[in-house]
Amino acid sequence: MSGMDTPNLFEQPFPDEGPEGGDPAGSATPGDTPGGRQLALVKSGHRYVFHYQPGKESELLDRLVSMARDSECSLGMFDAAVLSHQIGRRLSQQVEWMLKQSSSAA
Repeated sequence: MSGMDTPNLFEQPFPDEGPEGGDPAGSATPGDTPGGRQLALVKSGHRYVFHYQPGKESELLDRLVSMARDSECSLGMFDAAVLSHQIGRRLSQQVEWMLKQSSSAA
């Protein structure tokens, strides 16, 4: 199966600019959409957008590694590492927000 056969990824010609989404000051984090979370990468004139549900980050990471290993997919290990870093940063922001909320409530 090629990395391009998955419904979690779509490729559009650049410059299709979508909204950044989310409100870092509210309950949503950057990249949140009404149906879950979104992660995007622009590479070589294409925009790759991954949609996933909160708590399913490890499944997305597995999929990114699988795509990076697929010679037919243009995403490489560096791209997977960049996206992985974004996921980790987003999780960190979410934890910080939750800690602030719990300390405000106390």
